[in-house]
Amino acid sequence: LGVLAVSPFEMHPLKIANAINSLNEIAGGRATVAIGGGGAVLSAMRNEGVELDYKALRVVRAV
Repeated sequence: LGVLAVSPFEMHPLKIANAINSLNEIAGGRATVAIGGGGAVLSAMRNEGVELDYKALRVVRAV
């Protein structure tokens, strides 16, 4: 397995969870999830005028 970073602002958190679950099944239970803040990426997105969906961020934080 490799490393993957996914933004909840680009993909709905439930789709992310479903994809991770599918990966975990394919990998025989070896998938691991790490959730980070992504501060530098968020700042860059704001500078480019991208509107952020903070509802998605709240869902990820709740998980």
